[in-house]
Amino acid sequence: MKPGAERWRRLIPDDLRMIGRPVLGGLLLLIWLFAVGILFFLSHQNQTTDYQDYRKKHQETAERLAASVSSVIGQWERQLEAIAANVTPQMRAESEASESGVLLQDLTAQWPDASALCLVSRIPSQATTEGCIPLSYAALATLYQVEAEGRADYAVMLPGTDNAYLLMAEALPEPPLAIVLAALPVQQLSLMMQQILNEPGFVELQQGSQQRVSVASSGNAQFQSMPAFEQSIPFSHWQVVFYPDEAKPALQISLVQLALALAIASIVWWLIAQLLIQLFPKSRWLSVSARSGKWQTQSVRRPLMVESGYDYARGVAKQNTPQTADQAVPEVSSSIFKAYDIRGIVGDTLNKKVARQIGRAIGSQLVSQNIHEIIVGRDGRNSSESLSKALSEGLMSAGASVIDIGMVPTPVLYFACHTLSSRSGVMVTGSHNPRDYNGFKIMVDAEMLSSDQIKQLYRRIERSDFTLGTASQEQADVVKDYLAKVSSDIFLSRPLKLVVDCGNGVAGMIAPQLFRDLGCEVVELFCEVDGEFPNHHPDPAQPQNMQALAAKVRETNADLGLAFDGDGDRLGVVDGLGEIIWPDRLLMLFAEQMLSRTPGASVIYDVKSTHLLEDIIKSSGGQAVLAPSGYTIIKKRMQETGAILGGEMSGHIFFADRWFGFDDALYSACRLLELLTADDQRRSPAEIFSGQPARFNTPEIHVAMDDIAAADFIERFQERAEFTDAEITTIDGYRVDYSDSWGLVRKSNTVPGLTLRFEASSEEGLEEIKLRFLRQMLQIRPDIHLG
Repeated sequence: MKPGAERWRRLIPDDLRMIGRPVLGGLLLLIWLFAVGILFFLSHQNQTTDYQDYRKKHQETAERLAASVSSVIGQWERQLEAIAANVTPQMRAESEASESGVLLQDLTAQWPDASALCLVSRIPSQATTEGCIPLSYAALATLYQVEAEGRADYAVMLPGTDNAYLLMAEALPEPPLAIVLAALPVQQLSLMMQQILNEPGFVELQQGSQQRVSVASSGNAQFQSMPAFEQSIPFSHWQVVFYPDEAKPALQISLVQLALALAIASIVWWLIAQLLIQLFPKSRWLSVSARSGKWQTQSVRRPLMVESGYDYARGVAKQNTPQTADQAVPEVSSSIFKAYDIRGIVGDTLNKKVARQIGRAIGSQLVSQNIHEIIVGRDGRNSSESLSKALSEGLMSAGASVIDIGMVPTPVLYFACHTLSSRSGVMVTGSHNPRDYNGFKIMVDAEMLSSDQIKQLYRRIERSDFTLGTASQEQADVVKDYLAKVSSDIFLSRPLKLVVDCGNGVAGMIAPQLFRDLGCEVVELFCEVDGEFPNHHPDPAQPQNMQALAAKVRETNADLGLAFDGDGDRLGVVDGLGEIIWPDRLLMLFAEQMLSRTPGASVIYDVKSTHLLEDIIKSSGGQAVLAPSGYTIIKKRMQETGAILGGEMSGHIFFADRWFGFDDALYSACRLLELLTADDQRRSPAEIFSGQPARFNTPEIHVAMDDIAAADFIERFQERAEFTDAEITTIDGYRVDYSDSWGLVRKSNTVPGLTLRFEASSEEGLEEIKLRFLRQMLQIRPDIHLG
């Protein structure tokens, strides 16, 4: 050894030299990889900075445009304030004597751009075109906001029509109530957008939250294919959306940069290797030959050293004591333990460690009930396989053996729990939620866990109240048995042409084959299982997710369109004309048919369902049972009452006459086909649906807010709301039934916030019931909007 190297070697402690012989070779490789990474980072930095500068530049443009819009609107608002200040007592007296307000003819010269100026002292009870300014229900909502807050958010009334106008409102400061209204042509907004856009690109002023509509724009529309940069405008229903004239810069590493990084890192690696060979001449080293450039080893004798429970020769840890049930418990958030299931965001509140703890809790609960076997299935999400594996590890560590049935729709797991040796199961699924969500639906001894039972699992984890045991795992295939069972139960009088949209969810692995087995012609739409859900969100309860299906049905002249959610337990239907048939209308058909065979039986339906359903059930000789929303609640009520049919507006439908009583969208679709093809008059599905009594209604409307705020809102609404001459139901939120309309507001159990639904016998009545609710809701939350 060279003298210099010897001096350095003496500075190294004996213990470090001993562990260095087998370990430092690996450390050397890590140093090399680290050097490569640093060089990658440096070469990549400039391109990353370019990308960040691109985003910053165009986001600042969107913010500047939004500020310009706010500035122009502020000028208009000051004009309206000046007009309000010039309202005379005589004008107020004339307004108070009028039911619909008076035109401020004497003040129009102060604002020639306004198409109408009006003074209103009484807010009409319903929409009207008789006043000085036509007042839609949206305009009435603006007046109610002014009454509650003294001002209203800017919005375009009747957007997308020839009668569209911008409505601005200003309350006079002295009581009694008097509101100055100004109607501006939407062309004023378009002119404003042209004036503020002074760079290449395209800008839109969009209105709305859930379903946006463009109310003004400027620039070259071809740039709408570029990335969009948004900025909300305060005190309005608007967002400025800017599309730049340039694509975002790609983040790439050139071959030259890659070669340079590898070369420099290899030189550094070789120099360090030579030093370490001098320091540790009796070790085994993985090195690169300077002559050949090939990987090779230098072999010498290697002593065995064991100390503090570590075998340095083998590189494995030896535990001096066995791990106990409460060691190394990862943090688990209580927020993922929901009313019907366990559900979180993967990588945030849910990961493999959390899944393993949940498995331990479920397994311990099973063992406490003298159950030692459970069935596990999973959907097609990207995270489901790893979460399922971790869950099974936790189950087995608690002493519960696992029957793994692989990737299947949720109804197939339920079917397995009724036909295999275990009546307990866990489905790893994010259901209809966004792709970054996942979770667990849990059945113990044929009972779906919910609410307090799910929270009990969290308390087990919190206390580390786990059992310890050994268990086994086996695989089982139940899909063939499921398909055979459904096919043997269903008879179609004639074949139908179907479009089947599985939204890239797990139902796609079964649904097309099932309907072909029944003799139907099937057009597949998004039936490939893809956890990215690249085409649309897998939730048929939302109208926007049914549009592709409706278009395909019309394009192919199909008889019917069928849609399924992410795990196959929710059903959506579109008739041959492309009209969405909501699940409560399906329940009306099923109830009428089934009660003709089983008079006096009970049918369960949830608070979000049409009032017509109660009428149909009673007129058909059945018992109508209203229940809170939630598939676990519906199933329990069916077990308690012996009901033959149950369902909820979200698309969960339960059959207990010829089936097992669990929610199964695939089987429900087959029962629908059987009913439709059995029609004596051989009517098309669209003709059968058109023969149903119908009302005007909304889909579910979601108002986002956190869970605590939503619960507080419902409590205060139940205390303060006043609806005269109406039937009030408070089993789940607050439902108001009139003879010709009804409305509901409730706390959502699936996503944070409120859900609302409305129905009426006419479009005017629908807007009126919505307005009645909105007026009461604004008393509690003045910032609330119904989209």
